Amino acid sequence: MCLLRLTHLSDIGEGMDYIVKTLSAEPCDLKEIQLVSCCLSGNAVKTLAQNLHNLAKLSILDLSENHLEKDGKEALQQLSKNDNLAKTKYSKVDRLHILEQLTVLMLPWCGDVRVSLARLSEQLKKVPQLVKLGLKNWRLTDAEIRILGVFFEENPLENFQQLDLAGNCVSSDGWLAFMSGFENLKQLVFFDLSTKALLPDASLVRKLSHVLSKLTFLQEVQLVGWQLDDDDVSVLKGAFQLVIA
Repeated sequence: MCLLRLTHLSDIGEGMDYIVKTLSAEPCDLKEIQLVSCCLSGNAVKTLAQNLHNLAKLSILDLSENHLEKDGKEALQQLSKNDNLAKTKYSKVDRLHILEQLTVLMLPWCGDVRVSLARLSEQLKKVPQLVKLGLKNWRLTDAEIRILGVFFEENPLENFQQLDLAGNCVSSDGWLAFMSGFENLKQLVFFDLSTKALLPDASLVRKLSHVLSKLTFLQEVQLVGWQLDDDDVSVLKGAFQLVIA
């Protein structure tokens, strides 16, 4: 089996724990795991993180649309294991270096998950082939978005195409700081910066418009929750679909 795709499963109790344990317990040829909106538990994600060495051929890991409740923070931190420090406690994100073919990483969320962003960005330096990253509902603040901006500035990912940061808590100042790294993503096709409510400063609208003009492969931009007036929209419009509601 090379592909495992499950979506929109509910009320299956500990079924996902069993599925994850079974598929990752032994070395296998899985290249794609999509467990989208499947009621993933923190325990299931912990198990997956601990068994990544058995999934070395994995190129797509999509755990999006899952809210981890109990043990969620610890589970996400376990992707961060460094094999050279095997006797310490690790975060889920340090283990990503094992996946040398990883191109798609879409992560679940939980309370305070944003504290894992700094460690995640360090691990992503070892994944230069990344094409798609999803941190939906991580509730990133200005502090975290600056870290991500620095990462993109110092590590321009040549083939990076899709970025999902919807469900953030970033201010205009935070987004302005992010733009210098963001504009390095020359191959970007889609991004989502949607939030609950943001009244962007005029300077941010101008800067974003400038960045968008440089991203010539863009097909869709989602800014739901950005309180944009008609003038803002006219400034931002381009040869891509702009979704604001």
